[in-house]
Amino acid sequence: MIAFKAFVAGSLMVWQRRKLWLGLYVCNLIFALVLIIPARSLLARFFADRLAGGTLAEQFDFAIWAVFLKQNFPSVSLLFNLMFVLGIIYWLFNAFLNGGILMQFVNPEQKFNLGSFLTTCCYFFARFFRLLLIGLGVIVLVFLLSSVIFALVGLLAGNIENEIVKSILRLLAAGSVLLLLLFFNMILDYAKIITVVWDELKVLKAVRLAMGFVRSNFGKTLILYFGISFLALILLVLYFSIHGWLKGASAMVILATFLLQQIYIISKLGIRLDFFASQMYLYRQTSGIVTFEPIEIINEA
Repeated sequence: MIAFKAFVAGSLMVWQRRKLWLGLYVCNLIFALVLIIPARSLLARFFADRLAGGTLAEQFDFAIWAVFLKQNFPSVSLLFNLMFVLGIIYWLFNAFLNGGILMQFVNPEQKFNLGSFLTTCCYFFARFFRLLLIGLGVIVLVFLLSSVIFALVGLLAGNIENEIVKSILRLLAAGSVLLLLLFFNMILDYAKIITVVWDELKVLKAVRLAMGFVRSNFGKTLILYFGISFLALILLVLYFSIHGWLKGASAMVILATFLLQQIYIISKLGIRLDFFASQMYLYRQTSGIVTFEPIEIINEA
């Protein structure tokens, strides 16, 4: 099966690019530290009383948090503003990196070069930013559509007395919205791939070509994308399941929680790279692309 072959090949390419994988992890860690250091300082000052801190570490206490927010509102407000700004920067930073990441999987035999990687990131950033805006527009449209879907479900549920059936209808509606978002995200992934592989300057044309590619290879693209998405879901469930067992404020629990979080972040980044690598492999194999010299694009530009 070509989808499974693409997944295996993509996973191997990600492992070959483990330096890139590690670099992305370091970048994520830096962003996290910028936020964690002031947050930890603020919490440490408030929870000087070890008993209150230990209680909160074992279970959520709304009363303690209410006092914390009341006494530290200006600092908390500043922290949330920092989170918002960092979120936007991180979002744009990921869009900046995507072009360079995808180019690494166009010709996986080529050795990783940081200078060439950053040059490629700069070269494709404007187009990837426009694709990002298109993605935002799609999200807005899907959520507008979801309001209509949930309104219809509400009308149907109003005539149904069985609560289980009502819950199933709401679950199906939510699942439909999620699947629609994932489907459009998959199309945008192939639009990014087409932009990089063919140096396509017009992003709307890239989106149109991506839709055509997905339509022509509907089963393959869906099996691959939703198969990797299922792995991401399993990873998320495992993380929260193990995290739920780690209760308390002892040094061992804190260390175990930290290690678990880092393993989850590294694994999540690996899955993100696997999406790109596997879909790139599928696109190359289906389109008959054998080799591609990315450096020539940069030089000609």
